[in-house]
Amino acid sequence: MTRTVAGVVPFTSIDYPGYLAAVIFFQGCPLRCPFCHNPNLQPTQGESLTTWAETITFLKERTKRLDGVVFSGGEPLMQNELKEMIQEVKALGFKVAIHTSGVYDEKLAEILPLIDWVGLDIKAPWDKYDVLAGRKNVAEKVKNSLKALIQSGVKFDYQIVKLFNESVAAYPTGSTVITSNKDVAVVLRQNTKCPTRPVIRLISDVHGKVYNDWIEVDLTKEPTLFIQDSRDI
Repeated sequence: MTRTVAGVVPFTSIDYPGYLAAVIFFQGCPLRCPFCHNPNLQPTQGESLTTWAETITFLKERTKRLDGVVFSGGEPLMQNELKEMIQEVKALGFKVAIHTSGVYDEKLAEILPLIDWVGLDIKAPWDKYDVLAGRKNVAEKVKNSLKALIQSGVKFDYQIVKLFNESVAAYPTGSTVITSNKDVAVVLRQNTKCPTRPVIRLISDVHGKVYNDWIEVDLTKEPTLFIQDSRDI
């Protein structure tokens, strides 16, 4: 895809935290999330309200009024000439932010040196990604993007990632898991420093007998006990 601009929001104070910016929406997204708030931008072809040339002309008129430009979508990393477009915007003196799903991990890593801020949209718990993102085998790519982003030093929304780690982590709060003792348990809360060893409540034993008492176990304090599997109920 080449410079398929779907539309431009001329002013925003929320899409690039701390800065006044314009948002460029690009057509096309590889995901099919059932909760998508911009489904009209999913197809690679759509009704374009402007062109890249018109967008640049508009931005030239806003160089002293705006701090930055946000590349959004859709999925902006689908654009073949994204790097060149970012360079054009940077040459006008703007900071550049990008909103991305992270499914194009290699492309994101390539442009990170040019980016001032990233909004990484983590769609779902890792083991539910295929269903909730509408595409198979993308969770690992998103993980790679998150790792690259953290290692790059580029600013991103830490609170969102922090909330993700606390609430979702390896085993989401409220999910059902099977311990190494074959007990069925529910995840109560996360241990942020060790996301694979949350605090759990034991529900039933290996024979299916339900525990009447509230048995809470902090897996960081039980080195011989661990989560063996997770399951839907």
